[in-house]
Amino acid sequence: MRKRKKQSREQIELAMEKSLAVERDRPGGRDGNHCITNRRHTVVIAFDPGESGGWAVWSRTGYVDSGTYDGDDCETIASLIDEYKPDLVVVEDQFQRRTHKRKASSFGLLKILVCRRAYVEACAKLAGVEHVAVMPRTWMSYAQVPAGQHDAYIKAARYMTGDHTIQSDDRAAACLMALWAVSQPA
Repeated sequence: MRKRKKQSREQIELAMEKSLAVERDRPGGRDGNHCITNRRHTVVIAFDPGESGGWAVWSRTGYVDSGTYDGDDCETIASLIDEYKPDLVVVEDQFQRRTHKRKASSFGLLKILVCRRAYVEACAKLAGVEHVAVMPRTWMSYAQVPAGQHDAYIKAARYMTGDHTIQSDDRAAACLMALWAVSQPA
């Protein structure tokens, strides 16, 4: 097994910029379906609507805060949007995953996740905040983490935020989604 050479933060950011260029040039926009408007966002809040949800706030100057919430706790979503007053709300779009390969039992969970995503979008709309749904492959490609390897999400989020208290993959995913969003060019 080959040992990987440790990369500096600058090398990782350069690699992320290259992967962002690939996403940006893909037909159908940056995300294939959803595009962020061409204005620069100063504060972004991202939600990973899992069974136990994760959220993260980034600004143009860097990482602000992150945490977890009970996936059914809709009041937390609205209060976070009200507290941080973001320019953009990002939510993971689980529904666009390739569901035909999943077992029938996971479709119930998928429906719940879609409802939670819709609630996040409704909260953003009521607050007058732009919102975008991002497919997992988009933010995972940007962060250079393989799908399904939750330890890699946590490791990348800890590295990019400097917050070593991140232990939840939902919280880590939200951090990486928010970072993806603030890194989008104007």
